[in-house]
Amino acid sequence: MEVFVRGFFHVNLGDDLFLHILAKRYPNHNFHVILNEEYTNVFCDEKNIIVHPYKKIRRGLDRFLINYNKDYYVEIEKKCQLNVVIGGSIFQEDAAAAVDRERLVGMPQLNPTYILGANFGPYVTEEYRLLVKDYLAKAEDICFRDEWSKQKFPELTKVRFAPDIVLGIQSIIPTVNEKKKRIFVSVVDCFKKGEAIKKYGTNYEEFILRCINYYKEQGYEIILSSFCKMEGDEEVIDRIIEKLPATKRSELSILNYNGENWREVVAAIQQSEKIIASRFHSMILGMVFGVSVLPIAYNKKFEKFLANFDLSHYCVSVSDINRQVPEDLNYLLFGGSTDIAEQADEHFMKLDERLMRGTF
Repeated sequence: MEVFVRGFFHVNLGDDLFLHILAKRYPNHNFHVILNEEYTNVFCDEKNIIVHPYKKIRRGLDRFLINYNKDYYVEIEKKCQLNVVIGGSIFQEDAAAAVDRERLVGMPQLNPTYILGANFGPYVTEEYRLLVKDYLAKAEDICFRDEWSKQKFPELTKVRFAPDIVLGIQSIIPTVNEKKKRIFVSVVDCFKKGEAIKKYGTNYEEFILRCINYYKEQGYEIILSSFCKMEGDEEVIDRIIEKLPATKRSELSILNYNGENWREVVAAIQQSEKIIASRFHSMILGMVFGVSVLPIAYNKKFEKFLANFDLSHYCVSVSDINRQVPEDLNYLLFGGSTDIAEQADEHFMKLDERLMRGTF
């Protein structure tokens, strides 16, 4: 079957892992995805991911064609028999961003649609929630990754909940049991987030610097990692390194996700003793592989996810980060990775009926 996939595919490790897991789960089906032309090598190792380059000229043309339902997304969707919307924060509203509603209007709905792995929010208006509800009501199945999101739509009986899809990553990558005396630091650019987060950007980066200095004194290897260049992660790393003495800069390792080295990044996390997790999926990967995790929450999705397991008290909010002292940090070591991987697998329960049992 030809399946049209929508998500956030801009060389972001967490979202790209969703598609890798999806494609490997259903090797007998083709998954069509539209990517900006500069990203078209991202999924080249997956034979059943069909990449349609979205060229700048076509993007400009679509600003006109979208009004007539003839844009590139509709064109590719019409070539498929099924839609999968897969991603994390794909239903969120910023008060100042009309693009959030435009994105919702443009979501696929011409074919039977399965919505997997998302969370709802943050959102600002009840009007937006109702718009999302109307879209969800048309879907065959909706499985959110936190209970809070599910509870925002009590009117919809098809809405389910299962833990984040990436918790099942061990199905596509071998486990590495060796642990090194290493701190893996995933960063995020607070200055590129909403107004409520920007003001904590300096405090956040100073906290990362304190951690680097402390753990270097303790004899740890330190890896700084960007999960998404487009969202400014690499800029954060550059700013942090500039503030270090030249003698210390050479002692750090940098491992930036580039769309093709996902196995290398995941392996580096597996082999770490601790992870300072500013990226949501760095937290998830740490939990899966038995790494001690310090979740740095720049929005509520960290806390809402961990609340499913009564673990939200481990979150350090960026609003409180200037009070944190590296030697007193409370790391989370998750012990239920086997059970939770099976629960994460439930995202695909309804889609399995369609793609594995030939019921289409």
